[in-house]
Amino acid sequence: MAIVFVGGVHGVGKSTHCQHISERTGLQWFMASALIKAEMQSAIAVGSKVVVDPIGNQELLLRGIRNRMSPDQGRALLDGHFTLLNADGEIVAIDIDVFVRLGLGRIIVIRDDAAAICSRLRERDGQDWSISKISAHQNAEINQAHDVAIKLRIPVLLIDAFDANGLEKAVQVLVA
Repeated sequence: MAIVFVGGVHGVGKSTHCQHISERTGLQWFMASALIKAEMQSAIAVGSKVVVDPIGNQELLLRGIRNRMSPDQGRALLDGHFTLLNADGEIVAIDIDVFVRLGLGRIIVIRDDAAAICSRLRERDGQDWSISKISAHQNAEINQAHDVAIKLRIPVLLIDAFDANGLEKAVQVLVA
């Protein structure tokens, strides 16, 4: 099983890109939040990007992947996060062990200008985020992705938001 983990903060365009790549290549695509919600509906507070139980949710994610992807299915995109905001609004890194247990083959992090992300979140979710909070969260996300990549001895690639060609090239190794 080769999973390409596509990370980035909320509103950076992960799902948009992954959906496009999945449609063009036939790769399976899973959203971490959808897997978690499917495993337990109350895992994520309704209408919020705040995660009620970040640690417990990771067990739900692992179970969700196991339930939906068998080892013989081979390759998939998993869009999710390396860091989350807890109920107090603090940035919490997801334990590296979660990524070890997922068996990642490659990491891609999508990044963008914090002001652009704030604008998208306002339009999409009706939530106002401070540019400094989004910037800090994005930096923590990238740093945790690098730490995970070092631990797993796999590549991490940074892709600018809405660079569909860059993302497609980054996952091309999976469909070859």
